[in-house]
Formats: sequence, structure tokens, C-alpha cells
Amino acid sequence: MLKVVSVECQSPMILKCTFATGAVKWLDVSPLVQNHKHLKGIEKLWEASVFNQARVGEMGEVLWPSIIHTDDPVYGLTVWDYDISPEFIFAEGKEV
Repeated sequence: MLKVVSVECQSPMILKCTFATGAVKWLDVSPLVQNHKHLKGIEKLWEASVFNQARVGEMGEVLWPSIIHTDDPVYGLTVWDYDISPEFIFAEGKEV
């Protein structure tokens, strides 16, 4: 199972992710933000102060805590983390 063990925020919208295997990948997050612009709150990732809050989650994913907000008619206001799976990062990231 792939797991990110450390994440560093590089130039705007670029993550440097180190995996448990020792592999290192660079990922440009800007296409994800563009593709997920329907998620309320995702636009905050364009702000360096928010983007730089990226951290590794319990399952080895990279996440930004409590950034997505939804107003569901049944459940009301809910707040979600935005995460990127280690599998996606490994497949789409660029080798260092």
C-alpha cells in the first residue's frame, strides 16, 4: 500500500511528496483545483497561507483540513477535508 510520509509545499501549487518506499514525486495541484471548482472552499487553496497547511493524513494521503463546505438540505452545513490519495500522487506526480 502506497503512503506519503512527508509533504513539503514548494512554489505556488506544487507539492513535494516523499513515499514510505523512498520515492519522491512533485505534484502540481492547480489542475485539481480547477477540476474541483464546484467544491465550495476549494478556491482557498490558491492562497499560499492555506495551501501551505497541507499535511499527511492517517492513510498516507495529503490533505487540507476543514476546507470544503457543503450546505446539504438533509444534513445542513458540513465541513470536509480536501485530500489527494497517495495512489494519485504516485501515478500523476513527476519524478524528482
